[in-house]
Amino acid sequence: MPDYYIDYPQEEDGAMHSYRCKHCKLNTLVINGLLENHEPHCSYRIEREVELHKAMLIGQQAKIVLGGVDEAD
Repeated sequence: MPDYYIDYPQEEDGAMHSYRCKHCKLNTLVINGLLENHEPHCSYRIEREVELHKAMLIGQQAKIVLGGVDEAD
């Protein structure tokens, strides 16, 4: 998963060349590409966090199937 998120829907913020997240209304400069900079109630953030959680669970299941969890975990 990416460390930098810029694929969220944006809308003009009212000022020239200023945009904000369509869901949580925070300015893109405040968000700065970081998922955790969206508001906690932002539907974009929630969807991405669910995807990240699912990917993490799938990765853990794959480790178990392929021979267990390595000692670093």
